[in-house]
Amino acid sequence: MNKLIGFLILIFLSGCASHQTLEAFKKDDLFEKAVLVTQKSDIINSLETKAIINATYLNTIDKSFSSDKVERFIIGIYITDDEKNEEFKFLNNPHYKLLMNDKAPLSIKPFSKEHKMYGKIPLHNNWAKYYEVEFEKTPKIYKLELKLSNAHFDDAKIVFESE
Repeated sequence: MNKLIGFLILIFLSGCASHQTLEAFKKDDLFEKAVLVTQKSDIINSLETKAIINATYLNTIDKSFSSDKVERFIIGIYITDDEKNEEFKFLNNPHYKLLMNDKAPLSIKPFSKEHKMYGKIPLHNNWAKYYEVEFEKTPKIYKLELKLSNAHFDDAKIVFESE
């Protein structure tokens, strides 16, 4: 009998729950599309992680990011033995180079809270710094290879298909 009364109380109390709790499960199209075009790679040496890169290919997520002239990415970088000087950390670290199909970026901007994708990045790394990076779009190139390299270690590579 006690179990039945407990069960009825539980049902009664669950009916009083706020519908706001379901807000966390609302559909988010940008996040869903970003999940499909986000990848991660590491630079590892002697079983020790030296750097982590994750990238989200923006051109395919939303029309506002698509371009005939540039390939856009949100790139997160974390380097374990990063420079002490803030000016030379993350993508500004002189020991690491970021390329796409062996070409340097056209622009690198810090990722801001005002960006349409802020809060919608899958694989978010709290220790990484995020940037919006643009590379020149090359016609008839369908494989986009992002590479984070260091002269002393193997490269971290991420490959996307262009839009």
